[in-house]
Amino acid sequence: MDPRAGDVVTVSHKASEQYPYPFRYKVLRRHDWPTDPGYAWFDGYQLDESGAVVARRPVRVRPAGILPGDVDLRSLHLPPQ
Repeated sequence: MDPRAGDVVTVSHKASEQYPYPFRYKVLRRHDWPTDPGYAWFDGYQLDESGAVVARRPVRVRPAGILPGDVDLRSLHLPPQ
């Protein structure tokens, strides 16, 4: 997925192992910051369950692992290890 400014997406462990708990994210922009191959930096807002802004934060993710914003978050939790 190649999110654009204004898109609401789901960030989870599928996009980066540093996010074991999925969350909604409203994209503001894609940075051109250097990172590992296959990864990209985005700037945006983390959203709560109701869609309200929780925090503005950059995320480093694999764009191919970003999911649409309407995915059921409960289905994405990693099982306890």
